[in-house]
Amino acid sequence: MQLDNKLVGNRFTTIQGIELFISKLTNRKVNIFESETDAYFLSDYQLDGEFDEEEEFSLWYIKDTKGQYYITETTFPIKIG
Repeated sequence: MQLDNKLVGNRFTTIQGIELFISKLTNRKVNIFESETDAYFLSDYQLDGEFDEEEEFSLWYIKDTKGQYYITETTFPIKIG
């Protein structure tokens, strides 16, 4: 199963909550941080992350009316399950 299927459409209150969710699914250390990519032309914002400081991935999100991260798209180098 693709990891993005587990994330897209979910809401998280913090970046740490996203990290914890992904760590539990993959049993790997995850580090997520605000992207330095300019979101001026994009409708969604971007977070970048890495597994064990090796494999990189990105998450795109919008903030809902409660300020939560609503995940709209992901790119992951691995499958789970």
